[in-house]
Amino acid sequence: MKTQKQVAERLRAYVNGTVDSPYRVRNWTHYDDDFETMEPGCIDVDHSFHAQCMDLVIDYCLWISDNQFRIRGNAKQAIDNALPKGWKIIPNERATVPKQGWIGVNTSTYYGHIWLVDKGATQMTMPVIEQNWNSLANLKPKRRLDYYYGCTHFIVPPISSNSAVVRAINNVLPSPKPMKVLLVAGHGKGAYSNDPGAVNTELDICERDFVRQKIVPNVAKYLKQAEVNVQLYGGSTMNQDMYQDTKYGVNLGDTKRYGMYWAARQGFDQIVEFHLDAASPQASGGHIIIDNNVYKDKIDERLHKVIDKYVGTIRDIDKRDNLLNANVSAELNQNYRLVELGFITNKTDVRNIEKHLEDFTKEIAEAIVGNVIGNNLGSQDIKPSTKKGSKSKPSKKKPKPQQIEWKWSGTFYPNTLIKVRRNWGLDGEEVPRKFWLNGEKDWVYIHSVIKDTKNKLWWAKMTYPQNKEIKYFYCALGKITDKEGKLKKEKELYGKIKWK
Repeated sequence: MKTQKQVAERLRAYVNGTVDSPYRVRNWTHYDDDFETMEPGCIDVDHSFHAQCMDLVIDYCLWISDNQFRIRGNAKQAIDNALPKGWKIIPNERATVPKQGWIGVNTSTYYGHIWLVDKGATQMTMPVIEQNWNSLANLKPKRRLDYYYGCTHFIVPPISSNSAVVRAINNVLPSPKPMKVLLVAGHGKGAYSNDPGAVNTELDICERDFVRQKIVPNVAKYLKQAEVNVQLYGGSTMNQDMYQDTKYGVNLGDTKRYGMYWAARQGFDQIVEFHLDAASPQASGGHIIIDNNVYKDKIDERLHKVIDKYVGTIRDIDKRDNLLNANVSAELNQNYRLVELGFITNKTDVRNIEKHLEDFTKEIAEAIVGNVIGNNLGSQDIKPSTKKGSKSKPSKKKPKPQQIEWKWSGTFYPNTLIKVRRNWGLDGEEVPRKFWLNGEKDWVYIHSVIKDTKNKLWWAKMTYPQNKEIKYFYCALGKITDKEGKLKKEKELYGKIKWK
């Protein structure tokens, strides 16, 4: 029986592309024109269809069972296997918290999907290691933060003497622990220098001080209002440079006590590091940086939108393989991103941040927690106008916005192929094709409907039947053709709706 330590090492080796397996692809390989060329580190057990999700799990099952058990079929059929003694199948319930080394199964699509669970799962998210999430079958196993989307079962192999527990007592969920977040101010004092970071001599400001004085304290203030357990790297003075600390640990050969190595051992749900860019005075906009071995998550996407709203963005979420803290965080499976707030060398970027500092930092905090914090007062420089000489006070009432969403619920049975998106609208991010709806068998729950007059489409806020209460997605229900603009009078929808 393998130990938990051995399992952790195996999962890390999968992600690094160094796993000791006869099925690991050693060189760039291509034999099936339906898929992209496989990179070194892919797992391809049967030399068919390139690196499928099932290949990774077959290899893992063979390894953990000492070559005694080879799981058969496609991902959807995985739970139909006759399991060895000591193995279990557990349905995914609201209170299920999977452990590192479990096998997650999605049976909600035609072929299903399957993955390995890594350390750090909660009732809302689980870190997973998987192949073929992009449907191109070309990448080595990658880490991704999953929201239990489509997950129906877990296959639980015996690992050491630790028994996994499903936390459900009389159908009452335990009180969730407060989110634990570490905020990191970039640059500063370390083993090698007191690094000021980028500098704007005309405005007489430096990146190190600007982030510590204006950004991090305000973000922390709003996170505390949301009852988040927030900590500052270096304590209240933030008088430490995480990059230099991590580098010191690397040079010393100590991968436990310094910088990101230390932080990843403290149980933080998220680590967010703040910086400002520098270039020519014309360069403008911020961006989010993550390691190239991880997938962007909702936190990254929300932060990107906040930066874009107040400063603009110079590029999309950026995957990098040459940033120390990002690399180490991915290696240790620590949720992390580096936020470039804008260019300190651009006066407009700096002024926009300072002008909207409270709103800006509040919305950064909201992006981190995923919820609205208190009342969002919006821009502070918009004032209501009044007629000259009027003694009455300006009205504080805002015009009632036109309703675009109705909380109608039901079941949608599609009659054609329909894309599924993470946000409504044609610019919403698409989920992988294998999770799209295709015919009545892919029916979904509707929780509300949205009228998109811009694109002349009706949208459904939906969940898959296997994950009804976990995660919302969106799909188009059909074009707006009714003269009165009423959904229930539409005659050419992309399927049938059974209303509750």
